[in-house]
Amino acid sequence: MNNFLIKFFATGLGVGYIPKAPGTFATLFAAAIWWYLPTTTFYIVSFFIFIIAFLVCGKAEKLSGVKDDQRIVIDELAGYFIAVASLPKTFFVLISSIILFRFFDIKKPFFIKSVQKLKGSMGIITDDLLSGITTNLILQLIIRIFNF
Repeated sequence: MNNFLIKFFATGLGVGYIPKAPGTFATLFAAAIWWYLPTTTFYIVSFFIFIIAFLVCGKAEKLSGVKDDQRIVIDELAGYFIAVASLPKTFFVLISSIILFRFFDIKKPFFIKSVQKLKGSMGIITDDLLSGITTNLILQLIIRIFNF
């Protein structure tokens, strides 16, 4: 894969070049994808995003020369897609998933921060995947307890 494609995919089709809060804009982009795509198509896109993320994140980091470069945002897409997997498309889930996912991705509580020590793509992606899993579990509980 050439350098242009690595950067293009790693930056979430260019979203990572937004100068302020590229991770938040990437999450909003991911939320729009989830919201507007039919469910089956969303899962197919998610599968390819995960594969592409693992292929390009480490290479993009090497190209930029910056550890966990904030312009690399495909990991936010992959993490957010996990955050909403198997959840109903409701306004509550849309808003709360964005807020919870960004909270866990930024603050990195619990064990989430420790995985950033991993090298290459694993170090870039794993914290977002854990943030997505945590968000999903919390929302699954809320939906089941309060019948949302």
